[in-house]
Amino acid sequence: MRAQLLGARAWTARARTAVALVAGLIVAATPGVHALTSAIDSGESVLVGPKAVVAEADVLGAWLQSGERIGLRSADPGQHHWWLPRGSAAQLGDGFARFRVDVPRAGRVGLVVRATVALRDVGASSGYALSIGKGDIGWQRCDRGRWRPLDRPTPVPALATQQTVEVQVWMVGPHLGAEILDGATLSPLASASATDRTYATGRVGLYVFSRKGTGPALTRLSTRPAALPKVQGAVPYEPTGGWRFARWTPAAAANLPPPLRTQASPVDGVTGVPPVWKLSVAAAEWAAREHGRSVALAGDVPVGWLDPSWPDAARLDGELQTMTATSGGRCRIETIGRTHQGRPLRAVRAARPGADRTRQPAVLLSGGIHGDELLAVAIAMDAAAALCRPDSTDPGLRAWADALHVWIVPVVNPDGIDAFLHTSEAAGRKNGQGHGDPELGGGAGVDLNRNFPFHWGALGEVGSRSPPRDDWYRGPRPGSEPETQALMALAERERFVAALSLHTWGTVVLAPYTIDGVRGPEPDEAWAVALDVARAAPVQPNGRRYRVQRNIYPVDGVEQDWLRHTYGTVALLAEAALHNPFDRGQRTATIEATRPLWRALLGRVAAGPRVSGRAFGADGRPAHVEVRVAGQVLHEGERWTTRPDDGRFDRLLARTGPATLQFVRPGLPTLELALAVTGVVENLDVRLP
Repeated sequence: MRAQLLGARAWTARARTAVALVAGLIVAATPGVHALTSAIDSGESVLVGPKAVVAEADVLGAWLQSGERIGLRSADPGQHHWWLPRGSAAQLGDGFARFRVDVPRAGRVGLVVRATVALRDVGASSGYALSIGKGDIGWQRCDRGRWRPLDRPTPVPALATQQTVEVQVWMVGPHLGAEILDGATLSPLASASATDRTYATGRVGLYVFSRKGTGPALTRLSTRPAALPKVQGAVPYEPTGGWRFARWTPAAAANLPPPLRTQASPVDGVTGVPPVWKLSVAAAEWAAREHGRSVALAGDVPVGWLDPSWPDAARLDGELQTMTATSGGRCRIETIGRTHQGRPLRAVRAARPGADRTRQPAVLLSGGIHGDELLAVAIAMDAAAALCRPDSTDPGLRAWADALHVWIVPVVNPDGIDAFLHTSEAAGRKNGQGHGDPELGGGAGVDLNRNFPFHWGALGEVGSRSPPRDDWYRGPRPGSEPETQALMALAERERFVAALSLHTWGTVVLAPYTIDGVRGPEPDEAWAVALDVARAAPVQPNGRRYRVQRNIYPVDGVEQDWLRHTYGTVALLAEAALHNPFDRGQRTATIEATRPLWRALLGRVAAGPRVSGRAFGADGRPAHVEVRVAGQVLHEGERWTTRPDDGRFDRLLARTGPATLQFVRPGLPTLELALAVTGVVENLDVRLP
């Protein structure tokens, strides 16, 4: 890591080296700053400057925005201020960025690159910034809002008399280089460079720390990627051991110098022409320098390149088919819908062969509603495999099979999983809506766990987002997505008494409702069940135990809130301890340590306290009627009714003891039934007058 002051001749030599390393950025390095500036400018995407439109941005602080100028309206003394634009042009891994900014008279301004934005708290974002003060410059790294210098600041006395500077930044692998130019003459003032492997790609933007006044203004921001795929998102170098990836021919790879040949190898299990190679940083930089565009280095890569062991949607579907075919009749598979891209949505029903659906409560286990949460899918698949095993001697599993109908939807978002594994690490959270749109690219799609109808969009831009490119995009309307509609139709048909949605990561069990100001029932049996479920799990691989919360942050339009409000389902959400670990041991340990959660939920439903039965009218037909527990206060206008096709009802209770069921029909007397509930009151057939 180093920063130094350079004269024009030294700067030109360094510029030639940097430009040669950035494959395809400029055809040839041209001596002289003006020629170099002109060559780069021809292919830049302008975010701020002449003819630029106002960019959507994530901000912290009071900013004035126009197409040609971004400025801090007022500075909070001693506080940090961020402006981080959205969109594909703002995402940059290897490449070039140009900033034109006022020199701060007080405080500091940071020209941000490779930033990962913390959407819930922009102040906790991460990335790099070239920090400019009144008389010095220096590279800094920010880790979730905490800044640290990458080297000592370099004094630049000329900044004291400058009004505006232009800063040209090159990013090549782990190397960051910047040239500071006089804003009026474009003559070089200083240069700064640093090497750090923490962040590979991310957003460009502006950071201001000012003690008074309005803060400096940004009047130009433009970017140009190197010869890389335009894919949004961030892949840190460290979790992949510092490896880079490229489409490269074996013949070209054979020309690597002998010391580098052991640092390059084809990636197994990844198809395509030319094949994908895994390269060390040194091998990647040599390849870019010697082969230019033919290498097609990728800073943001599909997770399937990093670890081909994760199964994609087709492989998961095959595993489910095999699992059910060999279950001895304990499981059957059902296609409950299709995705935007035509992939089947599979649900597995596990029950005793010949079980009577009208006499058993239904429970839902689901995973992968966010396609980039592969470990959640693995946990759901583990549950399906255990429940479908024909030779199981586990007494708990056999008892639950006798008592319950368990539905498992291991992959709610198969389009997202395939995008995550085969397209980009930045894709996959959302579904496949619009992934083929050349304008929106991987940034399209809907966050399915923001698309359910209950209080959809109620929190404005807090719990979900309206811009389609946002990670939390809620969709154009409630329940708009085929995956959402498939789950809703299954829930309407089965009327689940309990549900567990599997996610990563946080080591928490969430009990509805997750929206601030929305009150759950009193007493709240969902909270009581969540406590039982969390207590059943051991210490997790991250050293923590599960805890029960309403939410991690307020969210609207989520699956568990909709299930709870619509059907009275004790709908829980579990955030597993880790997120997609490459280490197989950690992966297995997390699956095993999470297993007690879904087992505890099934055990709680099977053992009670619970009241289950069917309601019939005077004519002997199944009655569609509201079933209440006397004394329970429902704050959100909930009406929990019997299953229409067979009149079945299932209600978990918070505790054992006396309970009174009320069968409520508009315009008719309410029927009350007093019970003593010590465990399970089952097969309670009620004939309504």
